[in-house]
Amino acid sequence: MSKPRTFLSYTTVCSAALVAVRLAVWMFPMQAPAQTRAAENASIVADGPGVAVEPGAKILHRPPVFYPRGATATGTVTVEATVNAKGEVTDARVLSGPDELRHAALSSVLNWHYSSEGGLTPTVQSTIRFTAPPKIAEAAPAPIVRSAAQTIKEIRTMGLPAELEEKVRASIPLHVGDTYLADDFARVNAAVQEVDEHLLVSIGKYDPNEVILVVSLPPARSGFISTLSGSADVVGAPQRIRVGGNVQSNNLIKKVTPLYPPDAKAARIQGTVRFTATIGKDGSIINLELVSGHPLLAESAQDAVRQWIYKPTLLNGNPVEVITQIDVNYTLSQ
Repeated sequence: MSKPRTFLSYTTVCSAALVAVRLAVWMFPMQAPAQTRAAENASIVADGPGVAVEPGAKILHRPPVFYPRGATATGTVTVEATVNAKGEVTDARVLSGPDELRHAALSSVLNWHYSSEGGLTPTVQSTIRFTAPPKIAEAAPAPIVRSAAQTIKEIRTMGLPAELEEKVRASIPLHVGDTYLADDFARVNAAVQEVDEHLLVSIGKYDPNEVILVVSLPPARSGFISTLSGSADVVGAPQRIRVGGNVQSNNLIKKVTPLYPPDAKAARIQGTVRFTATIGKDGSIINLELVSGHPLLAESAQDAVRQWIYKPTLLNGNPVEVITQIDVNYTLSQ
């Protein structure tokens, strides 16, 4: 075969092979894009029912987001996160969204870690959609068992100054010898709290037919002493302030009602459980100290109060921790 014919044959074979390769690629595409998608999806987290998250940038890892316990609201919470060079969230703030859902979104975002590949911006805006609260089966309410009539044997005050004792005794709508029912406790407690919100009301029962009504001051305690003076943006400014229980209760946005312990109800125990609480800058309970209350009631109250959420307290525009008093009242009429 001559050289020209040999060259022509070689060229024809190469061209045919190239066409075959292109045809094969067209008919059987490479799977690399699917592998890339799989790698990106490796960071996908299974969020709770009714929750959808759009992180705003590629996520390296993050905790799932769940509906807050007992929440009924729906809506979208928008959060702006500040990230460092490694992609770690160093700060975050809620831009918009229902108050009931903000804490759940913010507490999750603060633990996110974005991927630093591809030039991550210093701030990332994410959206968390809460579309349908999970349905929780409600237990049938326990029947209300009313106690038989009892007689007030004594009204006792403990540790009250004479002037305060006189006001308290005058405010109590019951007297020695009166018939006492479980429903009367709420009336007595409300009347005493009108005189002084720091006072404790409790019922002692040493006989099946007689009770002793006791009003007392809380035991002396050492604790943080803070002041509202000064500015929160200067050195030495208070980072923790003390707020009265009635004032702070107006900022409560999530309240979990404690369950009445069956043992306490069976023993006809009622009264007030009092705590000294430290509320964090984000509005969550970060420390809870029992001041007084019956042991059979204290644990139930503590489990519930630890889940309470407050609106953040601002001092000169900056969030601060708050020390306050929390009272949980148990009455057998509940």
